[in-house]
Amino acid sequence: MNDDRHILNPKLSTGTANTLKLVFHSGDFLQKNFEIIAQYDMYSIKYTLIHYYLLKKISFTDLALALEDTSDYDQQELRKEIERVSRLQNKT
Repeated sequence: MNDDRHILNPKLSTGTANTLKLVFHSGDFLQKNFEIIAQYDMYSIKYTLIHYYLLKKISFTDLALALEDTSDYDQQELRKEIERVSRLQNKT
């Protein structure tokens, strides 16, 4: 399924990927660098961030803040999506 392939391998431009790495290494998701990322495809960024979460490179709190999923409902939906991505990864 094309959608699943995209989830397992989100396509980010090199510049976006490098910016994400800078933000991760800085340890602060709320800094101005993240504003640069926001102008790109949030779908790809969402799944890239979920992959980083699954690799234990970022916390759930940072993931939720970065995706602006701060309500209880949004966080429940995000946890479901994380489980889905995790299951897809385990199939490959």
